[in-house]
Amino acid sequence: MAIRIKPITEMIPQWTAITQDKISHPDHGDFKFDQVFGPQCDNLNIFHQVGADLVDKLFDGFNATLIAYGMTGSGKTYTMLGEGINNNINNNIGIVELCGSYIFDKTQIDLDNKYNITVSYLEIYNEKIHDLLDVVKKNEDLKLRSDPAQVGGGIHVVGLTEKRCQDCNELMKWVKMGELSRKTGKTDYNTRSSRSHAIIQIKLITTDSFTGNIRSNILSLCDLAGSERATAQLERRKEGAYINKSLLALGTVISKLSVESNGKDNGNVGSSSVMGHIPYRDSKLTRLLQPSLSGNSIVTTICTIDPRREASAETINTLRFGSRAKNISLSISRKSINTGLASGNGANTNELEKDRKIKELANLVKEQEHIIRDLTQEKIQGGG
Repeated sequence: MAIRIKPITEMIPQWTAITQDKISHPDHGDFKFDQVFGPQCDNLNIFHQVGADLVDKLFDGFNATLIAYGMTGSGKTYTMLGEGINNNINNNIGIVELCGSYIFDKTQIDLDNKYNITVSYLEIYNEKIHDLLDVVKKNEDLKLRSDPAQVGGGIHVVGLTEKRCQDCNELMKWVKMGELSRKTGKTDYNTRSSRSHAIIQIKLITTDSFTGNIRSNILSLCDLAGSERATAQLERRKEGAYINKSLLALGTVISKLSVESNGKDNGNVGSSSVMGHIPYRDSKLTRLLQPSLSGNSIVTTICTIDPRREASAETINTLRFGSRAKNISLSISRKSINTGLASGNGANTNELEKDRKIKELANLVKEQEHIIRDLTQEKIQGGG
């Protein structure tokens, strides 16, 4: 659970980072989290503290989720996508690209496995799920289906496009294309505000070159729309109502999970006041995040805040959300491995057989090299 303070220049900030894990306000006191990133921290610093560990867990066999949460204009999209996603500026790239680059770097140094990497990009706008990578389907309302066999923990978006990526540049090409289709608009707080919840899913399919075992894991990167006060604009007011409703549903889920976690920690597992219904179905957002929030994914949240006086009420709400999220304790398990070659067709089977044979022969050559070296050394020492 991390907090990021947006840098401001026109006035004295009301909220300050007093330590690496504590944020303070002269009237509201101190709030403590796992990490607090001050205005001077850039995206690379935040990635090293938050994102890199999620990618490492992904390669260890876990699903992973990163959620950016905060009011409109507090820096969520800047944190996730950087400042150049819409204008081809390479300065201060976002967490998404940094994660993508790190993923492909790790695949290059791992010679024991083969990797396939795909990306999908969706948005939830006015409680409808849109595919941002398919220009034909982008205005359709895609449906959610429950399927425990699906990668990611059981909730499947029917018909969602997945694009295969050979490197980080190709991955970011698809992300940038999807971002162009995302719903944005001018608000009272931001000239280009994201009006939808956006989720980028990077799927890592790992095939052991020797055994043929296959495992799929997903890194979900969520840039949530920001809550805001009512506006005079009719369209913005309608969008805001949907956004606030879904964020309220997310807050309710987080609150109940926090209470349940505290009850378990205190040994009150059987208490009716602790255990209860978690309303994941109250919004498309919570339904889609259900597998992550219910224990099928390692979850990290970055709450972005605006430290100005006029944003104080929204900042307090964000910090309270973060405090509840910090209290959630999940029991996470590795994604099971699909043994054998069941997911491949004939061509894939032949390719895996070839890779296995190559690895066997390479090991045999190494063994023979060691034997020859030892025999040569014995001959030299014996003076033969």
